[in-house]
Amino acid sequence: MREKLKSKTISILKWLWIAVVLVAAVIYFSRNFNNVETYFHLLKPGRIFLSLILMLAAKSLFALVSRFSVQAEGWNPSYIQMFSIYALTQLAKYLPGGVWHHVGRFGVYRSKEMSNSKAGKAMILENIWLVASAFAVGFSIFLLIKPNMAAMILDQDIPYYLLRPAGAVVLAVWLLGMYLLQRFITDNEQKKCPDPMAVSISLTLAWILVGSSFYVLFPYDFQADLPTAIGGFAISWAVGFLAIFAPGGLGIREFLLSFMFSSSLSPELAPVLATFHRLIWVTSEIILGLLFSLPIFSFPLVNKTLSPENTQDKYQE
Repeated sequence: MREKLKSKTISILKWLWIAVVLVAAVIYFSRNFNNVETYFHLLKPGRIFLSLILMLAAKSLFALVSRFSVQAEGWNPSYIQMFSIYALTQLAKYLPGGVWHHVGRFGVYRSKEMSNSKAGKAMILENIWLVASAFAVGFSIFLLIKPNMAAMILDQDIPYYLLRPAGAVVLAVWLLGMYLLQRFITDNEQKKCPDPMAVSISLTLAWILVGSSFYVLFPYDFQADLPTAIGGFAISWAVGFLAIFAPGGLGIREFLLSFMFSSSLSPELAPVLATFHRLIWVTSEIILGLLFSLPIFSFPLVNKTLSPENTQDKYQE
């Protein structure tokens, strides 16, 4: 009886949480739609749909990286289970404070009987992976392919023949750091510790997909190319992520994107484009949150996770 009441209470709270997030999303959309209304009418629906599909594909890879992080600490959930945890907890990041999705994720990990230490290390590892990969992918693309953008961001007059080798160095340092990080932070005795190369490839593909979802929203006469969009978005995301005072990097990401593309977009269109892509980003998270709130995803996964025979999820300090 107590278990049924607990399950029902959790279900009610989950749907109440989804309702609160939807209300917040409606408020956000209404406040920003006036800024993008003109551009919205000029953009073909097919490009909006393509941008959303690319974003959802990127999210599926970010969920895979989340799974890698808990595998490094010994818990081995199914991919769908981890995707549902990722999708539901991401909705909390738009609350004031910008840390509630971390709090929610930590609570979920603890509910799976991960110790405080293991849950904390898994989250630290994942966030280091995300931020480091965003900077590494962004700067290596600029240094190797678009050295003029790298010089603009660094605000230094550096010869291009020096910048391109630096791009290779950035990639090498990042990959070496991935191996060292896993060696010294994670539990090395765990047999299912993920391959750092698999993590690196997943993150690289994720940033390419996110940058591509941004690029397909560009006007046809936009002068920059896909590498610029990928590198610019990855760097702006990382800076916005580190700005913990801005929930979800709101405002920070848009400002940096406007700055990076100011030379090829009008001052009026650059922030509009960045804001419109933010709407795509938020929409993708709402879609995933609603999808994984359906009973077909939640209840079977909870039952499977808490079953007595599933001993691989049990932890001790």
